[in-house]
Amino acid sequence: MDRILVVEDDRVWRQIILGGELERAGYSVDTVTNLAEAIEKLESGSYHVVLTDISLDLEPENYDGVKLLQWIREKYPTIKTLAISSRPVLGFKKEFFKKRYGALEYIERKDFEPRQFLELVAKAVRFSKEASQRIEGNDARNKDSYSRR
Repeated sequence: MDRILVVEDDRVWRQIILGGELERAGYSVDTVTNLAEAIEKLESGSYHVVLTDISLDLEPENYDGVKLLQWIREKYPTIKTLAISSRPVLGFKKEFFKKRYGALEYIERKDFEPRQFLELVAKAVRFSKEASQRIEGNDARNKDSYSRR
């Protein structure tokens, strides 16, 4: 089953809007509220996609979601990420933000539309699985090449 981690401090968005939509679509969903919980979940399980709010802990200046995106990009490159926020982050344009922090998409809450959201999640899951297969294929080729020496 495709696994999704939702990192969101707002209970309504976490449980009803994000988690509820994903569960109804058949995904296995875990939800957490902060950076520390997210890292703990990621280190103890395997996920295809992480959906994270940019400003966690209800503090507008707290960009723990950005830290999480950077950490995932470095430690778990096959996990695809989607960023969500109620406001533009530091005035960055969406494309710059996505490229800089490795998010597949940046979703503004005011633009949230369930059908498009689920399409993005499906795309992220597919990309995650493809990335994992490429890495596994490279590992197999490297082992084969090494065993021939």
